[in-house]
Amino acid sequence: MSNISLISDSFNLQKGGALFDPVKAQLSANSEYIFISLGGMGLATLSRIKTKIVRECDVPTTTKVTYLALDTDTDLMNTFKKEHQDFVALANNECVLLQEGVPSNALELNQRGQLSQTIKDWLNPDLNHTIDRHGASGIRQVGRFFLSYNSNFTTTKAALQRISPAQGREVYVYFICGIAGGTGSGGFVDMAYLIRETFKLHGGDATRHF
Repeated sequence: MSNISLISDSFNLQKGGALFDPVKAQLSANSEYIFISLGGMGLATLSRIKTKIVRECDVPTTTKVTYLALDTDTDLMNTFKKEHQDFVALANNECVLLQEGVPSNALELNQRGQLSQTIKDWLNPDLNHTIDRHGASGIRQVGRFFLSYNSNFTTTKAALQRISPAQGREVYVYFICGIAGGTGSGGFVDMAYLIRETFKLHGGDATRHF
C-alpha cells in the first residue's frame, strides 16, 4: 500500500481513522456535542464517531454528547443498532427510520393524487418507483421524498426537538451525510435548514458552532 493510501485511511472514519489523536482525546468541559447523520454514509460515519468517543475519548461529566441517525435503509439501520466488536451500537432513541409509515406504492404514478402539493411541486412527474426496505436506492428525489413525507417530517422534527441544546452551554452541532447516494444527497439541504430552525426555536441562539 502506498504512503498516500495509508495517509488517506488514517483520516477515513469508516476505516477506523480519525481527525484527532486516536490514543487520547478530550472533549471540552461544560459543552454540548450533537452529532446528526442522514443516509447510509452518514449512518456509518456517525457509528464510527460514537465508537471513537466512547472507547477513546475523555468525556467530562459536565459535557453532554448526543447522537441522532436518520436513514431509509431498514437493514443497514438494524446493523448499526446491534453490538459489534468494531463499533458501539446505536440506541433505539438515537435512530430514526424514515421508512416507517410510508406505503410501498407511495411513489408509483397512479398514487400521485395522494401526495401533498408541497411534494408535487418538486417531484419529477415521470418518477415511478416502488419503495422497498433498501431505502432510496441511490435516487435523490426518493431520498428527499422520505424526509418530506408527512409522518416522517413530523417524526424528524420531534426527534430534533428532543435533542435540542440547552441554554447557557457551548454547543457544537455536526451534521454528517454523503452526497453521492439517495437519502443524504436528496435531503441534506432540507435537513440542514430543519436542524437550524428547530434548534433556534427550542434551544435559542445555541447553534453558532454548526
